[in-house]
Amino acid sequence: MKHVTLVPINAEMLSLLEAGAAAFEAQFGVRLGDCLDFVMEPVRQTITLLGRAPRPDPWGCYLAADRDANQIIGTCGFKASPDAQRSVEIAYYTFPPFESQGYATAMALTMIDLARSSADVRLVLAHTLPEENASGSVLKKCGFRQAGEVIDPEDGLVWRWESPVI
Repeated sequence: MKHVTLVPINAEMLSLLEAGAAAFEAQFGVRLGDCLDFVMEPVRQTITLLGRAPRPDPWGCYLAADRDANQIIGTCGFKASPDAQRSVEIAYYTFPPFESQGYATAMALTMIDLARSSADVRLVLAHTLPEENASGSVLKKCGFRQAGEVIDPEDGLVWRWESPVI
């Protein structure tokens, strides 16, 4: 099984990425390899999002690195802090060179563990397109159950997946 380390996305990271891969790698101690182009847009979007709606740790967004290869492989995060019902939604994305290698499952499991370590969370959620796909397979592997269809304000009709915190 793959193991990932999470690197919190912040404004300093964007400055380092704009300076080049070497500056990022020196500061964070993890290789970008050929992923600089994949990393820039999610980091920019995250900085914009967190600028509009700051949130406390650990409810932000992260770059994910393969712990053994010390290589950035994707991005993941929480869509927001836990809500009044004590639920939190996770999201994850594997960069194309690393798809179908178990990284999405590793990122999802890491996010689930992070959420479950908080007394503020009773339910971990995820949304997928309303069809059988790789994301649904990942969530099933992680112990989620499909809880029906909902309308997501950004994505429209999606399947809602739930995993209670025990």
